[in-house]
Amino acid sequence: MRRSLTAALIFFLMMVSASHAASAADPTTPQVGKVAVVIIDWISLSQLRSNDAFNGLVEEGAVGVVSSPIQGESSPNRYFVAIGAGNIAGGLWWPETARNVDELMGNRVTAATRWSALSGLPAPEQGVVELDVFQAQRAQEGLPFDPVPGRLGEVLKEQGKIVGVIGNADTADRSLRSSDPALDRSAVLMAMDANGQVPFGDVSSNLTRRNPSYLPGIQNSRSDMMVAARSMLEKVDVLFVQFGETSRVAEYRNVASGRHVTKLRNGAIDEAALMIRELQDIMGPGGRIMAVTPTPPRRGDGHLGMPPILVIGDGIETGLVSSPTTRRPGVVGNVDIAATVLAWTGADQPNDLPGRPIDVVQSSGTSVVDVIDMETTSAWMFITRPWLLGLFLLGFLVLFLGASVNSLMREREALKRTVLSWGGLSLLAAPTVFLLIAKIWTPEITTAYFFRLLVGMLLLAAIARLMSRFLRPVLLLAGLALIIPIADAIMGSSLMFDSPLGYSPLYGARFYGIGNETMAVMIAAVFLIGVNLFKDVQIPQGLRGSLLMGGGLLVLLIMFGHPAIGTNVGGTITLAVAGTVAIFLWRGGRLGVVHLLAAFGVAALVLGVLTVLDLGRADIAQSHLGQTGELVASSGFLALVPIVLRKLVAGLSASADWAVPFALLIGAAITSIKVQTGVVARLTEEYPLLKGALTAVIIAGVLGLLVNDSGIIIPALMLPYFMTGVLIIGIESARENETELQDEPGELVL
Repeated sequence: MRRSLTAALIFFLMMVSASHAASAADPTTPQVGKVAVVIIDWISLSQLRSNDAFNGLVEEGAVGVVSSPIQGESSPNRYFVAIGAGNIAGGLWWPETARNVDELMGNRVTAATRWSALSGLPAPEQGVVELDVFQAQRAQEGLPFDPVPGRLGEVLKEQGKIVGVIGNADTADRSLRSSDPALDRSAVLMAMDANGQVPFGDVSSNLTRRNPSYLPGIQNSRSDMMVAARSMLEKVDVLFVQFGETSRVAEYRNVASGRHVTKLRNGAIDEAALMIRELQDIMGPGGRIMAVTPTPPRRGDGHLGMPPILVIGDGIETGLVSSPTTRRPGVVGNVDIAATVLAWTGADQPNDLPGRPIDVVQSSGTSVVDVIDMETTSAWMFITRPWLLGLFLLGFLVLFLGASVNSLMREREALKRTVLSWGGLSLLAAPTVFLLIAKIWTPEITTAYFFRLLVGMLLLAAIARLMSRFLRPVLLLAGLALIIPIADAIMGSSLMFDSPLGYSPLYGARFYGIGNETMAVMIAAVFLIGVNLFKDVQIPQGLRGSLLMGGGLLVLLIMFGHPAIGTNVGGTITLAVAGTVAIFLWRGGRLGVVHLLAAFGVAALVLGVLTVLDLGRADIAQSHLGQTGELVASSGFLALVPIVLRKLVAGLSASADWAVPFALLIGAAITSIKVQTGVVARLTEEYPLLKGALTAVIIAGVLGLLVNDSGIIIPALMLPYFMTGVLIIGIESARENETELQDEPGELVL
């Protein structure tokens, strides 16, 4: 029997891996040719979609939006640096901006001389220099992910690829930018090498003309830019083109009427589309163009959206962009841009760049309109998510305080038990409702949306109560909180994408697998299920019971860690350690340091097996598990130290906003336990696995805080969810033993 189950499990894993690997197989690579990256900044996909000239390009290429995570507050410089670094950049610095080497600075020295003084290197005779490259690099020191500004240009240079850059987004009126300079040559941040050099280029005012009748005062000269582009493409392999007109229009959106700004924007998009057409004509065989908006545009509600991207050229079919980074049609990561440029030029991608080349999927199932709707939903979810999480945690707090009050005040006990039961069951139902309801209604901060969520929670709680003759409500709701996310992850994580307990689509750079918050609930749910099953199904506590529970935990571990399903490394570590501890305690052992070390050994073994499994898949299909495995293989285990430190720093940094709510929750939970010591003691007798499960959940909460980027929100969800299930178990037990409990003096009824 055990051999059959093992064989079935192995077969299932092989089938899942094979199916996902096939779906993410290496795309057919067209011949290597010239590459042009056109920057059309401060534009949304819906604005491009409403422009007829750009629609013509969309019909010939692939389109989508970009997830643009950075470290720190939103800043245009950081988005450009992130693309040039091929990584998630951040930091703060005062930009001196880029110039042609022969442009004069304010003190009448050339930019080359100024750059030479900053770098200590000989002054270049041609090209463009970025004067703030060293400030930008210093600003990255100590940041997670180890971003290196200029990494893309450096890799291209190392592999013999020549880079050029033309264009700017300069403005005429310095005062409209407050303290920022009027010069904007941000494209150089994407094109430069590690020293801030671009061997060929022109970002000066030679490619613009003054136009007093035009609101921004300065306008691109498309004809001059195309002359420069034609000349550059004879010398370079990759050309970055900054079409600054859309940026200039965005600068003036607050000093002109909405209608006038819309007219200017449409004119700028028309010009950009014409320039892309002309670039197509001069690119030559194998030429490909990527038009991208690095800076996320401001939506009408004032929040940031997801910027658009278009790829067009030789070998690129019509459809939607995608990549193994996101595994979602219509969405790529900003880290994928550098990886794509390298792939298009035939350059090898180093291990320190986490992105994956952009692929194209047919849009039969997902249209551009669907992508726009998805971007709108993502923006709303980003805004709504903190509110929903806050209300969810507030519900737990009220429930625990209510349980404490009920134990101290014996009036109307039956009514209070009923209210507590409904409240607790509704909270246990919330994660499932959060997953399902976003597919019906777009998340919004409106009374109607929150009312729908509440109705959904109460409805699912009512179903659980109606089915209590067949299955305990806690067991049913915890089972749904466990099974539905697993099924969703296997089928592509479409529900997780829109869930408040999923990942952030705008800044998480992750669109697949199981999100950290859902992982926290699932771990609490699996231990609740174990506690109930051993009581109700009479599973023995010996070796057979341990094997059964261990098998169940192993299946969940595989769901968490499998590179084609959950892809949640932090959740895998957390569950492996907590699950091993729980099984040891359930067998009657006493926890010690040796046992904790053994638990971490199990976690390492599981991660090792999953990493080997991921390494066996095609490079382009690998998750971050396989990428980390390759990094360790090339650099040794010390390469894991920065990753571990990044996890710790990110988790602790993310904890600041939720520290007070978490402290209040834990205080309320402890108070509830203290005033119900008799009930808790009775429950540990009726449910022999309860104490071990609680210990395991506490360990999982602490470990989840340390190894997951979400920080303290992990224990803030995991512990209250488990304790709510225990509270409902206590209420059910009190009802079943009400007469006996009433006869015992000092014993308080829930």
